[in-house]
Amino acid sequence: MILKIYSQIVPEEGRQMLQFFGLDGVSFATIDEFIANIPEEDNVIDMRINSPGGVVSEGWAIIDKLQATGKKIIATIEGHAASMASLILLAASERKGYKHATLLIHDAFYRDMYLEKGTAEELEKRAALLREDNERALDFMVERTGTDRETLETLMKEDLPVNMQKAKELGFVHEILEPVSASAARNPNRSDMDNKKTIASAFKAFLEHVIELNDFR
Repeated sequence: MILKIYSQIVPEEGRQMLQFFGLDGVSFATIDEFIANIPEEDNVIDMRINSPGGVVSEGWAIIDKLQATGKKIIATIEGHAASMASLILLAASERKGYKHATLLIHDAFYRDMYLEKGTAEELEKRAALLREDNERALDFMVERTGTDRETLETLMKEDLPVNMQKAKELGFVHEILEPVSASAARNPNRSDMDNKKTIASAFKAFLEHVIELNDFR
């Protein structure tokens, strides 16, 4: 079955709030429901990603749920896989990206619009949690991509998108997909080639016949 992750990753209550404003989100609950509806005989999850990422805890819950299915997961970046979406990508054993897609990884950050004040101790606790999030992400990326920790850590601090060629070099994707139309244009199928040969042969025979008639005259 096809699993589309085309929006930000949020808790279920956040997803419902987004829907109230005509927007959408992906939550653990939506993934759980998707998995529950996969036919027993279907052993492949075809995951398509175009997401800016989102809440770290929700993303890890989604990763664990996907991997716990025991099914083969094939992931394709269709536009952008950023932040937590780049880690969800790595839940798949087979990973692809379209030619013009991008990938972005960065350090975890804390956002709280309701935080007006915070003691030094409270802020230090938050900073420690963010460092733990970074270490957990790095552990997972090193394991799944095979790229060394220092390279990934540097890329996280740069916080800049990379193209699919770079993503492939880093091990995030295994294959870069060409647009279907371009691929088809370069690799016409056999029936199309046979049809063209048949038309060319018929046109050649017609020309020869016209020449013969002209010579007779």
